[in-house]
Amino acid sequence: MTRERDINWHLWRVVLIVLTIVLLAALVLLLATGKISCAPLGKIQVPDVVGKEFYEAISILEEDFHISGTLLYHESKPGTIIETNPLGGSTNYLGQGVHLYISLGPRGPRRIGKQ
Repeated sequence: MTRERDINWHLWRVVLIVLTIVLLAALVLLLATGKISCAPLGKIQVPDVVGKEFYEAISILEEDFHISGTLLYHESKPGTIIETNPLGGSTNYLGQGVHLYISLGPRGPRRIGKQ
């Protein structure tokens, strides 16, 4: 019985060692390909993109932040950034979200009934 228990224990140690090696190799691969980073997630300044076109704002923000957005009727030209949260000039953690409020242009007249 003791010999069987020793064989089982030895087998589990081998499995754990192999699993550890596989996980370490995967971590090294992810680090080498840039899929993950060991850089500290510090705070950086949020660029002010209010008044910029949507695609220009995205190109400025996408490298450092996750971007989400809401479309709103507004007097400004369609596709223009109306506001951001957090505000431009404030600080936010690298990789955190910046929410954009994007103009749809002014709302047209409402029509009621048959035309």
